[in-house]
Amino acid sequence: MKNKLLCRSKNDIPFPQAQLTIHNPSINEIAFIGEESFHPGVHFLAFSKDQLGEQDKIRLSDKSDFDIFMSIMCSSERAEYKNNAIMVLTLLFPTSKIKFTNQAILLANDDRMTRIDETNFDIFKKILISMFDLEDLGVSGGYN
Repeated sequence: MKNKLLCRSKNDIPFPQAQLTIHNPSINEIAFIGEESFHPGVHFLAFSKDQLGEQDKIRLSDKSDFDIFMSIMCSSERAEYKNNAIMVLTLLFPTSKIKFTNQAILLANDDRMTRIDETNFDIFKKILISMFDLEDLGVSGGYN
């Protein structure tokens, strides 16, 4: 995201590609779910297969980051990843009901349904990386 000042201002962040606004949570709101859920959740939402080992990268070369993310979210395994990601999404979209399908994260408000999907997931990740300064934490270069 090019507008670093907007991210630092604690204002909500426009996400026009999904016709959404991302709530920029306060430290108090983040404390509500706890650091032990927030950090892994936001890192998982910013998932990139570039963070994986060489063998996994080769094995998953035909899959997009979104495909891998959604397969984890829709599987019966890795409950801790899913729960943390859902808690962070709840902070980012506090007025939406969140549902996962194989093709999208659905965000339902009273009068409309929007989605984060293959077409806008990379932009969503860039916004998260900028909002939470994840570049400095090694997400873009490789997360351990």
